[in-house]
Amino acid sequence: MAELLTVMVIFGIISAVVAAVVGPILRAPGQEQLKVDTTQAVAKTVYRIQSDIRQTTASGVYYCTNSVPTTCSAPSAGATPAPAQTLVLTSPRNGPKGPLVLSSAGAALQQGYNVYWLQQNPQHATETDLDFAFVPNPVGWQDTASYISLHIVDPAITASASAQIAATSVTAMNVGLNSSTNDVRFSLTARSNAGQSTNEATFVADTTFRN
Repeated sequence: MAELLTVMVIFGIISAVVAAVVGPILRAPGQEQLKVDTTQAVAKTVYRIQSDIRQTTASGVYYCTNSVPTTCSAPSAGATPAPAQTLVLTSPRNGPKGPLVLSSAGAALQQGYNVYWLQQNPQHATETDLDFAFVPNPVGWQDTASYISLHIVDPAITASASAQIAATSVTAMNVGLNSSTNDVRFSLTARSNAGQSTNEATFVADTTFRN
């Protein structure tokens, strides 16, 4: 009986050691895949926003705080990028796939607004996505912060059921402006969870807009 108990104790110790060693090995592929998925999703969205920034102008960049009703403003030149709930970029295209509209002199003609905002995921209350909507120029449109808050951003967020999801699991967005280099600096942070694994990735991009 004593020998049996000894064998059982030894077997228990071996099992615990094997579990401690093998467990992390088995979880590693899932953690790496989670990291890859998170990074790829944010990278694609950063590239898309950079493309939109290159087509806007110095006066066509706005960021907004709060949910509806939002408070929008133009980023301050040289200031540290500020936390944003919404990013608004004027666009010379009538929608993401629309043709570029230029004047006879080659100047971009504004057609509407590209609006990106952080929105709670409807299936997962603890997660937020980055949603997108294109808003055509309303009749009598104005490129002022108060007008954009009331007539562009608030209606887009209110109708968020019809919005596109630009990226999932985005937890933060920051927006700033460097007037000396004509750069918009923005960053996106994404966090993904799978079981006990968590991965966070932040992308920061400096992008030049049209003069």
